[in-house]
Amino acid sequence: MSPVLPPELERDIFEIVALSGTKCIPPLLRVAQRVKFWVEPLLYHVIVVRDEKSALRQYASRDPAATSEHALLTPTALTAAISRHPPAFFDQHVRHLFLDCRVYPPSALAQRNLLIAACTGVTDVYLATIQDASSLAAALTRLPSLTRLQANLSVLFAGADDLDPLTAPEIDFAVPLFRHLNHLTAFDNLAFSGSDWRAGLALLPALTHLSFTANYPAPLFADVFALCATLRVFVVLVNTQRAFQRVHAALPDPRAVILDSISDMLGMENNWHRGARGLGDYWEQAEELIRLRLRALRERPEEPRIISA
Repeated sequence: MSPVLPPELERDIFEIVALSGTKCIPPLLRVAQRVKFWVEPLLYHVIVVRDEKSALRQYASRDPAATSEHALLTPTALTAAISRHPPAFFDQHVRHLFLDCRVYPPSALAQRNLLIAACTGVTDVYLATIQDASSLAAALTRLPSLTRLQANLSVLFAGADDLDPLTAPEIDFAVPLFRHLNHLTAFDNLAFSGSDWRAGLALLPALTHLSFTANYPAPLFADVFALCATLRVFVVLVNTQRAFQRVHAALPDPRAVILDSISDMLGMENNWHRGARGLGDYWEQAEELIRLRLRALRERPEEPRIISA
């Protein structure tokens, strides 16, 4: 197809169409070579590896703006894409990776690790499930640009798939995996964790945003901002009124935010999709609440602090 419009305008038009949803991109790749060059990288900016039937069932009528127009990439398709592109392609273009390890059978774990190894520029990883934890953790450690992680850390460090929650393993916060993290969401059941989270937080030099579900003894992180000097935002996700009240009483700092709208895993996954697509996530919501609270404290310091959302 020969160009009709100026190249800059033509490219803008195709990119706008492509950004409306990754399902729009494959047909565009067949329009012309120049169009493929422009829009193919957008297909891989956010990679979602998940069982398609499971995902479609879970996402039905739930936050469609975040997911419904975006294609899921199968392990086979990703492996083929890695083989036909130069090594720098995935490094340059992949920034967000949602990985459900269940889609990789034991015979295909090498494909999973190949995908991670190819995405050395990825900054954001969500682990929906974890299998073959030791090789997965090793692969993630080799991502030099990783700054955001959402995962069950106890399972990631277990080195086995049959983790007993009553004997959770020690998490080594000193490993390079945590060196550059500034956003960390942990799905761990800290009531049974074998790790010293308080000491561990002090070892995270870049951490600014921390999130947990409310399945931990509330006093455990009452002094979270003293433990982690770089921390600016602490989000606790709750799903019951009792948990809300327990956490509310334990966290008097205005930089601590309690949210009850996305406490289940489906809500967490949809939240990640929204953030990866630039549609806003709970980190942005928390930051705005904190900004308003701190401004109110400066203007009316005698009034009680509002610490919940």
